[in-house]
Amino acid sequence: MPQRSAPFALLRALPLTEDGKAPSRILVFRWGMNASEHGEFLFDEKAAASVLAEHERYGNALGFDGEHETFADPKAKRPGVVVSYGWAPRLETDAEGLWAADLDWTDDVVRGDAVVLGGRTLIETRRVKFFSPVFDYEPKTRRILKLKPFALTIYPALHHQRPLAASATEGAPDAPDERPAMEPKPVNAVALLMGLPSSADDGTVCNAVNTMRAGHTALCHALGAADDAGALKRARELADDHRALLSAAGAQTAQEALGAIRAGQVASQRVTALETENGALKKENEDLKRAHLFAEHADRLTPALREEFADKPVSFLSGVLPKLPKAPTSEDEAATPPGAQPPAGQTQTATLSGAGAGQQRPQGGPPPKPVPLTEQQKKIAKQLGLSEQAYAEQLALSKRGRTALELH
Repeated sequence: MPQRSAPFALLRALPLTEDGKAPSRILVFRWGMNASEHGEFLFDEKAAASVLAEHERYGNALGFDGEHETFADPKAKRPGVVVSYGWAPRLETDAEGLWAADLDWTDDVVRGDAVVLGGRTLIETRRVKFFSPVFDYEPKTRRILKLKPFALTIYPALHHQRPLAASATEGAPDAPDERPAMEPKPVNAVALLMGLPSSADDGTVCNAVNTMRAGHTALCHALGAADDAGALKRARELADDHRALLSAAGAQTAQEALGAIRAGQVASQRVTALETENGALKKENEDLKRAHLFAEHADRLTPALREEFADKPVSFLSGVLPKLPKAPTSEDEAATPPGAQPPAGQTQTATLSGAGAGQQRPQGGPPPKPVPLTEQQKKIAKQLGLSEQAYAEQLALSKRGRTALELH
């Protein structure tokens, strides 16, 4: 028994009828939207340019297999090589649409007492009445982009297809017993541009337009613009800022730049924490140095002076404390009877406030008379935080050798 090499079983030779001739050209797609079992597909000027360019690039005739066996699952294919029942070497367009032209149908092959029917016989005897194109398309617009091999079929996906035998008259109307070809639907370009089906009615398109307008108004408001020109200008500025940000962050994407910014924020927070910690350490070091100075000059400090100097900077204390006279001890006070002059080199303590108020005069003798201060002495009084009068009185007491100065 001969091996089957096509999806159609071997048939014995049968008498041919005169129903029609196999066509030399067939209409593949009409201009506009082409309805099918898988939705509508757009064939327009852009589609035509793409299909013809792709076919020119491919450079081979497109074949006609049986029921798309070329693209069938390998496990489902029948044994043997997939054969073609015809070839379409050329594609062309006219006022009606896209045509496959100069068709070359295969003839019957006799094998013993059986005949393997070729494409011409299958069409002319109406054993196969339709064809089905395979093609690539753009999902968003449904525009057809590239034509692939055809198939002879009994169940075409495209609606209202002309029977192959009726196409033999090169585009003449269908036979009377066939359903007339429908006029191509006009392409609703607005609907397609808005991502709507071409069959969308006016109400659907208007609603989509209104939604777009509302979004446009919101966008202008968000960009702080009053009109399209302002929005475009602001958008360009933002784009420039975006590129500058990416460049500054050394990033390729906004996500990478955001990561760099967050890392910078973390680093900034860490720097702030370190600065706070450093400030606390500096204060602690200042307190330790102040305590060291107080301990070093303890014989020059009274409790009142310690309280006054508690918040003074170390730089001030290191210059002032060595200049203070030593405070009198309890033994010195006990060695000086009331009303008596202290021994040479010993003094009676006097406490001076800002203007000399509360000053204690030495025991015995009249109060000293202040002497005028020189310019240098006035500067010294200012540096020590004393009024000129208090400093002048202290100088007078010091000249008599009867008092020690407590500064604040």
